[in-house]
Amino acid sequence: MGRPKIFYSLTEKAEKFFPKAYSDFFKWIIRDIIEREGSERVREMMARLGAAQASYYRERLNGAGDVESVVELLNELGTFAEMKREDGKIIIKEYNCLIHEIAMEFGELVCEFDMNFIGGLLNTRVELKSCMAKGDRFCSFAFEV
Repeated sequence: MGRPKIFYSLTEKAEKFFPKAYSDFFKWIIRDIIEREGSERVREMMARLGAAQASYYRERLNGAGDVESVVELLNELGTFAEMKREDGKIIIKEYNCLIHEIAMEFGELVCEFDMNFIGGLLNTRVELKSCMAKGDRFCSFAFEV
């Protein structure tokens, strides 16, 4: 009886435009791990997750990637990355931290993810040179050529 009713709902594509509480949820998990097992466990977890993600993305790069393809991948992910050569080392700078809010609270503990992600993609050891969580304008990662 009466007028027909019309119901609207969001599509999956539109869902990403609405706020989510992922950062808060992730921070609760990290705080819980620190309280129960210590901050070193968080560092280990981030390193493990970074290496696992590198393994996943390495397939897209057909094995260990070259630096240019890794920078391209980082840009696809949204980090606004660039590469420079300085003093016999390669530096990758990221101007956008994908987990900025979390990094601002937990600092270098979560940077282990990026170090192991980039290092895993390039099959090399990566060193954190600068970090937005420490007040720098960008995060940078250095490694030997």
